[in-house]
Amino acid sequence: MFPPSRPPRSLLLGILIVLGIGLRSLHPGHKIHMGDEIISSLRIAGHRVADMLDHPACTGDPHTAAELKTFLRPQSPPNPWPVLRSISEVGAQHPPFYFLQLWGWASLFGSSIGTLRGLSVLYGILCIPAMYFLGRELFPKNSQAAYAAAIAATAIAVSPFHILYSQMARQSSLWILLTIVSNWALLRALRTDGDQRFWRIYGLTSLLNLYTFAFTGIIILGQMLFLRSLKGHHPPARYRHWFTHGKDTLKFLGLAYLPWALVSLLALRNLISATKHLASTEGMTRLGVFLTWLQSLGRLWVDLRYPLSPYPQGDWGRWLPAIAIAAFTFYVLLWLLGRWGSTGNLERARERGDHCDRDRLHFLLSSLIFPGLLLIAADLILGGDRSAEVRYWAPSWLALELAIAYFLSVHITEGSTWKRRLWSALTVGLLVASLGSSGHANTARLWWSNDSASILGDFPEEIRILNQEPPTPNLVGHSGWNRLLLFSYYLRDDVKLHWFCQSNRDGGFDTARLRPDESWIFYRPDGNLQWHLTTSGDRLEPIAPHLPKLMRFIPARRSASTPPQPE
Repeated sequence: MFPPSRPPRSLLLGILIVLGIGLRSLHPGHKIHMGDEIISSLRIAGHRVADMLDHPACTGDPHTAAELKTFLRPQSPPNPWPVLRSISEVGAQHPPFYFLQLWGWASLFGSSIGTLRGLSVLYGILCIPAMYFLGRELFPKNSQAAYAAAIAATAIAVSPFHILYSQMARQSSLWILLTIVSNWALLRALRTDGDQRFWRIYGLTSLLNLYTFAFTGIIILGQMLFLRSLKGHHPPARYRHWFTHGKDTLKFLGLAYLPWALVSLLALRNLISATKHLASTEGMTRLGVFLTWLQSLGRLWVDLRYPLSPYPQGDWGRWLPAIAIAAFTFYVLLWLLGRWGSTGNLERARERGDHCDRDRLHFLLSSLIFPGLLLIAADLILGGDRSAEVRYWAPSWLALELAIAYFLSVHITEGSTWKRRLWSALTVGLLVASLGSSGHANTARLWWSNDSASILGDFPEEIRILNQEPPTPNLVGHSGWNRLLLFSYYLRDDVKLHWFCQSNRDGGFDTARLRPDESWIFYRPDGNLQWHLTTSGDRLEPIAPHLPKLMRFIPARRSASTPPQPE
């Protein structure tokens, strides 16, 4: 996997890869659930969101945490049909390939969050050799190609972006793996004209990718755009051969995806409702969206846990790495255009009958720019902030990692000795910084990937305090169904939850349930409830000074000695 000419350099890259694999595998259950991971557990348990909203547990009826945890475990005996029924609720948003695998994985190994994330860890590890083989297929067959492929594999091994998504019980890691393999298969099919195996591999991996994540359609369009760019630069007979195979592959993909397309059409209303947040611009300006792009690019190499708000708010120091990485990326792209796209280079290549440089440039540009441009265009034309979703940029980031890896490999093998040493040190520094950033992110229980992290920021401490309460405490909440299941997963089995998932908040809670001899705790109670309790002499006070969202019920007879506080 590594070029043999420089054993120390190759050894260092190998050590970084091993450490990157270790970070992926180390305590995958350490981080708190993402909201999307709650949905993954709900799906493989065969439940729909509509079932959850209609359940008495979402209308204030008391249920213990043990009872609610059944919503997060596959049914026994194993049965895939409820899983398919649950996934079909939103159709194209969640194709079935990953979730059926996750259901089988959970049925075999258990449904804890660490176990569920283990499947993504496996796919994340497989991305590393897949990236190496893609680099070997893309770049010239020389020592630079070997270094470029090894650097690209190391980059994906230590990248905080890839490690983070390798530890999520979501389809992102599988999507990235299938995208790499489909690109490799396409390039290999173009290089080996008469070998039908690689066209079949390309068609199969593209189909599985479509059944993993619907955004794959944009990737396939970019690949077809690349195939179209080859016209006029290769012998007509060869191009017609490629074009015929590409057209046949598109027909196969269209027919094979048709059943799920019909399911998605039947679930169109639910799909629109589930994705309407992507079309919302509430609280996000164009500057904010641009800065989230900058954050996303920075997180590919160094993740400093940028603030949730996309605005610097005077703290520009934390943005310097992202700005530097963006400037470096721009320079690399200009360098590639000059090296592979300049008229002089193309003329010399044409004289040799070599069109590979132009082909490589077209492949990287179609993979890097086309998906991103479609995201941005959708936001500008239709409104919304789809391009602010970090995972949607994964295909572009893969192409960018390949481009930067090739740039670095050229600079550490060409030029004077001191320049090669300088670029070698910069390459190692960038990869070590990525590894250190990933290690830092790996130790945190909450990271930017946790939905509404500003709300969840105290969650680990809240869970610890609640689990120390006397036997059978009561927790009253007025949040979404996913927060209800999140609490139930981490709380003791005997905790009773009285939850209101709809917008009636605590107003639907019957205060006659409150018994002075029981422990009652309210999660983010509203002012109306507090006023109602105050009029009867009762009160709520924070369970701890640093946990203002958790309020303990203090009955009148226990607070009689405390004078009422003025308004």
